[in-house]
Amino acid sequence: MRLEANPGLKVRITQKGLDYGRGIGMELLKQAVLKETFPSWSGQESFSVVKVNYVISRLRINAIDFPETSASFIPGTGIRLSVAHASATISADWRMNAWLLSKDQGGITVSISGLFIAVIIKVSKDSTGRLSMLLHNCQLSISSVKVKLNGGSSWIYSFISGYLEKPIHTKLDKNLCLNIRYKIQMMDAQLRKHMVLSQIDAFAQIDYSLVSSPAVFKSHINLDLKGTVYPVGNHTDPPFVPAPFALPNQGDSMLYLGVSSYFLKSALLAYYRAGAFNITISEELATTFNLNIALFKDFVPEIAPSYVTACPVLLKLVATSPPAVSLSADSCILQITGCVEALAVLPNSTTQYIFTGNLGHLVISTDVHYKHEEGGDEDLHSHS
Repeated sequence: MRLEANPGLKVRITQKGLDYGRGIGMELLKQAVLKETFPSWSGQESFSVVKVNYVISRLRINAIDFPETSASFIPGTGIRLSVAHASATISADWRMNAWLLSKDQGGITVSISGLFIAVIIKVSKDSTGRLSMLLHNCQLSISSVKVKLNGGSSWIYSFISGYLEKPIHTKLDKNLCLNIRYKIQMMDAQLRKHMVLSQIDAFAQIDYSLVSSPAVFKSHINLDLKGTVYPVGNHTDPPFVPAPFALPNQGDSMLYLGVSSYFLKSALLAYYRAGAFNITISEELATTFNLNIALFKDFVPEIAPSYVTACPVLLKLVATSPPAVSLSADSCILQITGCVEALAVLPNSTTQYIFTGNLGHLVISTDVHYKHEEGGDEDLHSHS
């Protein structure tokens, strides 16, 4: 794998794209939090001569609200995510045992308001070219924690509920950032399992590993990807290398994709080596389109004496060299050089060679948005 080289593909995510992802991410976070279970914890509180031992279990979040969220790029580091004025309602089961009092149990409702969380996630490239992320910083504050005990038979529990607010507040202060760190570590572990060599189809695979660490700026983040296409099972690099190119200095769209001519050339070479440009028009299609000897007798009169009956003809279209691609100011032009081989399908279902003809150049042209960097590679740019 050739890392720290020029990329074949470039991806830019702008502030608009980050905001769009934040909206989706927050909604997914809400759904995940509402399904999550939390470990039990126990403690002890003293009230004059009375000591109360308690256990809080089966914690679950019943409701959560993120009224103010924001996301921004931290140049040279990564992404900052923040949530302000958030609130949540948590329910749990409680059990208590106090001196001179019998054991008791019931339900507990915890209302949290004025929650502020700000995290900075550092993004980088690991040694295998995968995206890596870790928690760089976490800030947390909670304005209010209110506790209400439900159930139970003793008057003391309404008194105790106020004293439980402090340990619960402390527990949240201590564990929320730790929980966020753990979640980011889990996400990073999933990224490390992600395959950077992806199957396109039966013919080709693409390597989109990072060739350098993500470049984070105030308004966007750039990802440089290897962008090499290989035949399936053959990961030999093509006999050419990508030249430098840059994306245009624009930020009106959420996402920009830069496609270099290196990427296109490697794709065409991979498909050529895999035989994807060799096409046979089958006997069924030949019959459907009435491809038979009679159609060719006028063009190749020499074959007329050999074929009395109008038997079907198979056509094999073969690329004789790797297709070439060229980029101009407003178009992408693909040239395929090949030949056609004609085979007669005899009554006994065997085939017999008839002739081979040179097809010359097949030219396919399409309009593109194009930008050329002086002294660099040609490249295509698209955005959404």
